[in-house]
Amino acid sequence: MNLQQETVPVMKRLAKAITTPETRDTWKRWAFQLYTRIYPRKSQYRQRRPFGVNLIGHIRGDFGLGESCRIVAGILKTAQIPFTIYNLPLNGPASEGDLSWTDYEENVLPYNINLIHLNPNEIANAIWKLDRSVLRSSYNIAYWLWELPEFPDEWAYTFCLFDEIWVPTEFIAQSIRKKTQKPVYVMPYGIRTPQTNAQFDRAYFGLPENLTLFMLSYDGNSVSERKNPKGAIRAYCKAFSPKDTGVGLVVKATHAQKEDEVFLETLKREYPNIFVLTDSYTKEEFNSLIACVDVYVSLHRAEGFGLVMAEAILLGTAVVATDWSANTEFMNGTVACMVPAEVVELEQDCFPYRKGNHWANPDEDIAARMMRQLYGDPAKRKDLTETARRFAQENLSYEKAAHPMENRLEELKKEEKLLP
Repeated sequence: MNLQQETVPVMKRLAKAITTPETRDTWKRWAFQLYTRIYPRKSQYRQRRPFGVNLIGHIRGDFGLGESCRIVAGILKTAQIPFTIYNLPLNGPASEGDLSWTDYEENVLPYNINLIHLNPNEIANAIWKLDRSVLRSSYNIAYWLWELPEFPDEWAYTFCLFDEIWVPTEFIAQSIRKKTQKPVYVMPYGIRTPQTNAQFDRAYFGLPENLTLFMLSYDGNSVSERKNPKGAIRAYCKAFSPKDTGVGLVVKATHAQKEDEVFLETLKREYPNIFVLTDSYTKEEFNSLIACVDVYVSLHRAEGFGLVMAEAILLGTAVVATDWSANTEFMNGTVACMVPAEVVELEQDCFPYRKGNHWANPDEDIAARMMRQLYGDPAKRKDLTETARRFAQENLSYEKAAHPMENRLEELKKEEKLLP
């Protein structure tokens, strides 16, 4: 790593320490507007290039957006669309060590379609790093994720860079369609059974072999309030007492904040069978962790997809999940324990989510009863996981996901708008 690469994260941390998220968003908007004034997108800049896709994103990232980018790459490959990948480092604390797509990475953008897999708040920084002639002269598609029914007004300035927007779920599509006249297409994920390694077993993670283990996970660098880990912990504590010695809870708290660490340490003193894991894991290690527990719990307030839940199902781990938002597009009561929820207004800002936006308040009492039932009835748990895995294999395949992407790209190939 050179000095410039080392300096970027330091400067980002300094900026975060002395500014508010709202201030940083304003700076990004100004930078974006400056860019589009200097380098406007006009039809005369269109150039003839070979048909195909330049996939731009965090392809090496060991985090949700990185995994999403790799899924999109896998779908493009399955659809046999010509494509290349341009990796954009996040330059943050999260690991970016996944090299599974390096054979497709290039430092140029040779094709006529840019598929920019970056969320709106990243666009302003990214465009200055890309070849401006290609951004101006190509057909630009955004691939976005979002979690609430209300898409942020403060990100609307980015719409002008794109010709259309792709999203993995109808839940996100409905949110974005309220804010733009640009076409918004649902390009669903394909999910394969995640890769695991037998060496990453319970002993590797310091977990006992003789307990029925529930698990939840969250990342302190993200908005943990949306993942609602404390809600899942409360439900577990309602379901089981410290005297229930046959059951345990694994809390995977990546980048846990200091107050979370204090809360979890206090909880562990009361509940000896709560196991807190704070190390950063490779994707293979994380997959293996999910595979060696019995039940994954997500009492989320909102999801743009719910990738960990889908992967847990394919790994044969039972799932307890909030019955609201995008995860309901691939989950129902036959494949998971779906927890009813009340949709409520946010009473205060929780950036990037705003006061007056909406998310779910899952019923922790019902979640507790479901957790207790899964613990007490291993046969039911086994039936549930087998049904869920078959359902996911049939409905979340790469082959099924490739059809809408292939069809849309073929439509674009025939349209005059891609010609100079």
